[in-house]
Amino acid sequence: MNNKFKDSAPDIATLRVLLKKQAKETFSGFKDKKFDYLGLILKIAIYICFTATFVFMFVRFSGVYLDIKLYGVQDISARAYEMLTVLYEVVFLLTVIGAVGQINHTLFHNDENMLFSAMPINGSTLFLSRLISIYLKQLIVSIIFVFTVNISLAPSIHAGAWYYVATLLTTVFWPFLSISVASLIVLPMRKVLEFFKNRFVLSFVCVTVMLAGGFTAYYFVLNAVKQILLKDDLRYFFTEKVMNSIAEGVSFTVPARFVAGFVLGRDTLVNGLISLAIALVCAGFAVLMIKLLFRKAMQSKTQGRSDFERKKKAFPKRRSPFTALIKKEFIIVFRTSSYMFSYFSVALIMPLMVFFCLSLGDNMVKTLVGVDTSLELALILTMLFGAITNTFCATNISRDGMMFYCVKAMPVSAKQVVFSKIALCLFTTVLSNLLNAVLVGAGGFVNVGEAVLLAVTGVLFAFSQICYATRADMKFARFSDSDGGEISQSSDLISQIIVIGFLSIIICGGALLYLNVQGNLKGMKIENVTWSVSLVAAILSCVFFYIYLVRKLATKYYEFSGGY
Repeated sequence: MNNKFKDSAPDIATLRVLLKKQAKETFSGFKDKKFDYLGLILKIAIYICFTATFVFMFVRFSGVYLDIKLYGVQDISARAYEMLTVLYEVVFLLTVIGAVGQINHTLFHNDENMLFSAMPINGSTLFLSRLISIYLKQLIVSIIFVFTVNISLAPSIHAGAWYYVATLLTTVFWPFLSISVASLIVLPMRKVLEFFKNRFVLSFVCVTVMLAGGFTAYYFVLNAVKQILLKDDLRYFFTEKVMNSIAEGVSFTVPARFVAGFVLGRDTLVNGLISLAIALVCAGFAVLMIKLLFRKAMQSKTQGRSDFERKKKAFPKRRSPFTALIKKEFIIVFRTSSYMFSYFSVALIMPLMVFFCLSLGDNMVKTLVGVDTSLELALILTMLFGAITNTFCATNISRDGMMFYCVKAMPVSAKQVVFSKIALCLFTTVLSNLLNAVLVGAGGFVNVGEAVLLAVTGVLFAFSQICYATRADMKFARFSDSDGGEISQSSDLISQIIVIGFLSIIICGGALLYLNVQGNLKGMKIENVTWSVSLVAAILSCVFFYIYLVRKLATKYYEFSGGY
């Protein structure tokens, strides 16, 4: 075992085979009958919308920022340098976070490592193939962020040929920077994760607080941008004091300031050599650290791992089958970190997301059209974030894994099994929507009656999504082959739930928002229309998908095999 990981030259022929295998596996999913084409289309559409919005806002911002004069002097080069440096530093942090996840998954959560550890494959060859795979993924991220930023800025600064050449060079060696820093973080991060691994309550509290804190910080950033743009005082915001603070802060950003200087041709040779030195040093650190991590990961695969020790407990008290099934569902979700984060934490933070987005959008709409649309916007946002939260319900059957057959063999009915899953999801969504209604009402966006309407419609729409997701998962479920049966990849069912949620928003929420704006502009009051349409739509949706769930439920349950 130890000889396998001694330093030796990589086998180029084997390396080509491994890279070819990885490429085929990457593109083989397109041939799968169950490939999530809808999800791919959604991702492309979201990326296009995000990129278009960013380019529009960035071009508008850069047009104003480049014209700012400091002490009566306009210096476009200095302003461009400051903008690129700040953006590069943000991009650097984002790519490092992405690289940490990629390194951790590739080295520690790739089941192929166990298979390859038993094969006559040179350790250095396998290590190099993994490193190339990580680099290519980071290169895609670099193209999305760095290339988009540079090309968006080019027209505003009348960039020459060197700018585009430097942009290509920067895009290529940027992954070395992110991977090297990420490789230094992965090992301490794993130690932290090991500490939280079986401390479920502490892990839930920390993750939820971090998620809430991140979203709160994001809200303040967007709110500052909104205030500046709406008041049209962007130029006056950047006073001489602010500009001096920006210039001083930029001087402390590493490696962003060297890369920005290189791209813009400011002390090109010095900044270029420093950037190259940083890239080479970072690449060396990346190779050493990832190789160390790789050996640790491979050895952990072959040597196994110790189980978590816990105190012995007495047998739990006797429960009814339905209650026991609900407890089983709760334990599966709560004791799986990815499930806990994607459902319980997100559901708990959902009211905060609605409140923040409503705070941003309500004033903006009132400023633009002069109409109070708080209730309609609250309904739209509740339906939107509710649909995103309830995508987790697409794993209601699949996440059982091989346990599904054990439960199926027990003397419990199909309705008890399925409705135990529905009950846990319904309890979660009721709690989330009640908190949402209280928070939105306390914020003064809706009155007490409208808060009740918001809670009722939110729960009804969520229940319909849960029913559809559970029944559809029984048809499209695939049990995971990984340890513990954890499902880590999305499915086309999740995309379907998102599309259904968006259609509900467009048909119900969008129509109500349009009617409210048009009615108020014509002097008409349509509060009763909003109440009637939202309630009727929610009830009809709830009844339709409940019937879809229970129709021939027992037959479908006992016929279900999970693909075996």
